[in-house]
Amino acid sequence: MDWDNMRAEWQSRPEPGRGGDLPLPREARQLWRTIRRRDFVETLVALGLALFFSVSAWLLWMGELGISALFSVWLVVACVVIAIRLRNARRLFPERASDLPLLVFLREERRALDRQRRLLGTVLWWYVGPIVIGVLGFFVGIRGLHWHSLVYTAVVLLAGFAVERANRLAVSNRIEPALGALDEQIRQLEEDNEE
Repeated sequence: MDWDNMRAEWQSRPEPGRGGDLPLPREARQLWRTIRRRDFVETLVALGLALFFSVSAWLLWMGELGISALFSVWLVVACVVIAIRLRNARRLFPERASDLPLLVFLREERRALDRQRRLLGTVLWWYVGPIVIGVLGFFVGIRGLHWHSLVYTAVVLLAGFAVERANRLAVSNRIEPALGALDEQIRQLEEDNEE
């Protein structure tokens, strides 16, 4: 990341309000674009599934499959919680067209990135776990305890493990290095301000 150019561009903006876009380094822009795209797709899917399982809950309840209907409601709630958590984390990212001083902006960006790290680090508890429980309850409620249920359970658990592992890799390969770069830039700016 070319922090010196970023600082020079930031400081050369007109003083009153310092309007204009923050010249984010290419890696930071790409990371936030990836996060926004992922959040958009996952939110869209979560809301679509919430709608699907809402209808399923009603149909299953009317068909006297109460256990599957309850797990459908569970999945509706899980999908809505996922959409809300993604939205709340995304809203922490400061606007690029910012009137904030560069150091304040970078601290806000760091806070938002740290929130993404915590969000992905706990994906097992708020994302994978509730969906796995809901899907297994939904399927077993319809199918009953059968060898198909065991195979389905194994497949769902493997998929959940894969999602959790992919999120951990994203944290270690993308978010941790970005946080390190931000920490270094913040440290340099704080040292420059002390001089």
